[in-house]
Amino acid sequence: MKRIHIIRHAKSDWSVAGQRDFDRVLNERGLSNAPMMAARFAKKYRKPDFIVCSPAKRTHDTCVFFCEALGFDFKDVFFEKKIYEAPLLNLVQVIGDIPDHANEALFIGHNYGVGLLVEYLTGEQVAMPTCAIATVDLHIDRWQEVGKDSGTLLEYDFPKNDSL
Repeated sequence: MKRIHIIRHAKSDWSVAGQRDFDRVLNERGLSNAPMMAARFAKKYRKPDFIVCSPAKRTHDTCVFFCEALGFDFKDVFFEKKIYEAPLLNLVQVIGDIPDHANEALFIGHNYGVGLLVEYLTGEQVAMPTCAIATVDLHIDRWQEVGKDSGTLLEYDFPKNDSL
């Protein structure tokens, strides 16, 4: 079995006119929610074996908070440009390329892709607001085996979750 935590980046700043989408930074709410969600996550889960992240500025900055909370060396994060504005099957391919020595991984990306990815893997639709985390247990032995309905949604969390 493999486990993947699918994370949507924290809230980004749209205030800079003409700025490239790729270069948007986190806004004030994002800078508050990302460390809160990273700390909440670190209380429940151990340090992952692998982190794959979109290289966009807002995903990069979200990843920093998760690395700090988990004690994961940021220089070991794998930045994959295929995640940025990617169709679903590209995201599945990125997961399939995770090295097999990793049993637990973080995947930090963008909506709508992350929402579609969770649904593809589990058959369950979940909203993925900014900084949401969907934890999926994959019923596979090797990452290459990932496919439609190959997983079960174990947990779902988001910044405004009142059930905690």
